[in-house]
Amino acid sequence: MSFITLFITASMPILKVLLISALGSFLALDSVDILGDIARKHLNKVVFFVFNPALVASNLAKTITYETFLTLWFMPVNVFITFLIGSILGWILTKITKPPKHLKGLVTSEKCPS
Repeated sequence: MSFITLFITASMPILKVLLISALGSFLALDSVDILGDIARKHLNKVVFFVFNPALVASNLAKTITYETFLTLWFMPVNVFITFLIGSILGWILTKITKPPKHLKGLVTSEKCPS
C-alpha cells in the first residue's frame, strides 16, 4: 500500500466528521435559521443523549466478547472514575466561581431554568 493510499484511507473518517461539523455549523447560523432556538436545543439533547450512546454501543457490540471484556475490565472502570472526578471538579468549580445560572450547564449538567 503506497503512502498516498494510506493517507487518503486514514483521512476519510476525519474528513467526514469535518464535513458534518461544517454543515451543522452552517445550519446553526442565525442568518440561515432553519431551526429555531428551541428546536436546536431539543435536537442537541437528542443527539447527545440518544444518538451518541447508540453509535458507541453499536460499534462496541461488534468487537466486545466475553474474553475481551475480561481482558479490558479496566476501561469501563477508568471511564467511570474519570466521569466521577470530572463531575466533582465541575461541581467544586461552580461553587467557587459562582457562574450565572444560565451558564452553569456549561460547567456541570445541573438543571438550569431556561
